[in-house]
Amino acid sequence: MSLSAGSARRTVTFLAAEIDDLDGVLESVSTSLTAVTYVAADYDGDAISVGLWSKLPRTITITLSSTVGAFALEPIVMTGVRNGVAVTESLTPGSVDGGETLRGVQAFDYPPTIAFPAQADAGATISIGAGNICTPAFEERFAAVKLAANGQIHAQYGESSESPVDSFASVADELEPIAPTRLLTSAARTTPMGTVVTVYID
Repeated sequence: MSLSAGSARRTVTFLAAEIDDLDGVLESVSTSLTAVTYVAADYDGDAISVGLWSKLPRTITITLSSTVGAFALEPIVMTGVRNGVAVTESLTPGSVDGGETLRGVQAFDYPPTIAFPAQADAGATISIGAGNICTPAFEERFAAVKLAANGQIHAQYGESSESPVDSFASVADELEPIAPTRLLTSAARTTPMGTVVTVYID
C-alpha cells in the first residue's frame, strides 16, 4: 500500500545531471603506490560544491580508469554515518585493469571517509560519485515520485541489494505514489531516468 502524496512534508528535486554523478564527490585523482585515505576536505565534486549531498542521503560510486594492471584487487573501505549511526562498506575492484564503476549499497548522510589500498600503478585515475537517492532515515519510504519529462523510474523497496525492485515508464508531471525506500540511479540501466526527478517525503 502506497503512502499519500498529499501528506508529504516536503519535496526534494534533483536535476538530470545530479542523478548519476560519477565524479560528484571527487572529480579525479591519480592512483597511489601507497595506501591513501580521502576525507571531506579532499572532496571537490559538484555534489559537494553545490550542496547536492545535503539534499538526501546517497550511495557511493567509484569509477576506475581503464589502465592495464593498475588496480589492486583489495577492498576500498568507506566509513561514514547513516541516520546518525556509524556505518561502513567495502567495495572491491573486479579487475586489475579497471574500466569499471563500483556501486555501493550503503547510504550515507554525507560523503564518507574512503580508504584506498596501495595500487600497482600510479598512472591510473579514480573518480568518486553520488549514486542511489535514499530516504532520510533507514527503512523510511518516499510518499511519491515525479519526473519532469517522460522517462523511467527505477525504485527499490528495502535497503539491501536483494530487496525488491521495480522499473516502469512514467509520463511528465505524473505523481507516482509508489513509496520506495530509494531510487536506483545507474545510467547503465536500459532506460535511465535521465530527467529532473522530484521525491515527496512523508
